[in-house]
Amino acid sequence: MIVLDLLALRFEDTPSSVPFLFWMLVMTVTTSAVLVYHNNQKELEYRAKVAERLSKRKDVALESFLKDVNEKLAKDAMVQAFFKYRTRLAKDDLKAQLDQKYFTGSYNNYKIDLYTFDQYGTPLFNDNAETIDEFDSFKSRTEKPLIADKNLYYEERSFNDYSYIGTREIREDSMLVGYIRFVLTPLVAQPERPFPSLLVEGSKTGENDISALYSYAVYDKNVLVTNNNDYPFPIRLYNHDIPKLADNVAFVEEGGYSKMYYRPTAEKLVIIVKKDRSFVEFMTLFAYMFCLFLIIIALYAVFDLLIKARMRWGAMKGLLNINIRKKCRAPLSS
Repeated sequence: MIVLDLLALRFEDTPSSVPFLFWMLVMTVTTSAVLVYHNNQKELEYRAKVAERLSKRKDVALESFLKDVNEKLAKDAMVQAFFKYRTRLAKDDLKAQLDQKYFTGSYNNYKIDLYTFDQYGTPLFNDNAETIDEFDSFKSRTEKPLIADKNLYYEERSFNDYSYIGTREIREDSMLVGYIRFVLTPLVAQPERPFPSLLVEGSKTGENDISALYSYAVYDKNVLVTNNNDYPFPIRLYNHDIPKLADNVAFVEEGGYSKMYYRPTAEKLVIIVKKDRSFVEFMTLFAYMFCLFLIIIALYAVFDLLIKARMRWGAMKGLLNINIRKKCRAPLSS
């Protein structure tokens, strides 16, 4: 009753109170719709980034470690000794020593191949006779070197078949004496996990956040490789199951779910599913904003009443009593 009296006290003498409330309602609906729309657009952009991340079996911690290893190899005393003597025995000893020094523990899950070349790119006691230039043909199959290290590459042949390839020039007194290259390939594929087992703490948190927000699946040659959460993804996809993609991305609303299809390569497809809650979000935002506007109007009316009563409680009571008497007499007079 008091709130109604306050509102009436502010607007009773003007015919604009009802139009004002109407336009406030329209403004609230419009603002809520615009905010929900822009939030959905931001969410779609974030989902596209998640899909790109899921499509690549890259390991941030491993990449950082390999970058560090790649830098240390250039100054390693064992590497310098090998390029000084260049014997098969020295090569075998170098391989054993580097495995023990750099690639123990969690890295036992990787097959590690070591290649050495002289200053002209000719192989030195490698298992094949490829020169370093012939070996470098893999670069045409990769997008670009890993970030922040032009000598470290990631080559993906299929979802479960990929390698990290690092190359380092070896110099002695600023003179090039050869090249050393290592290749890490997983020994056992782990299709149930979208990321390698070695993860930094931040990556674990990111994966948990993704799992809480979305259900997702990764397909290789239209066959399900890995999936997350309880959405019923099909084991195999057919061409009619995949919508037409624009710039390798498509969004589809189906059965109360928002689906995003992302195809990074011709053989790989990522699907990310999110429960469509746009209407619920709109109604929640509308209710909060409409109540907020009513509270602002009520506060404005209270301050207006206080000013009219000159901050005196007796005068304010008098104004309220007058307003109540007006409301009671109005029906009788009519």
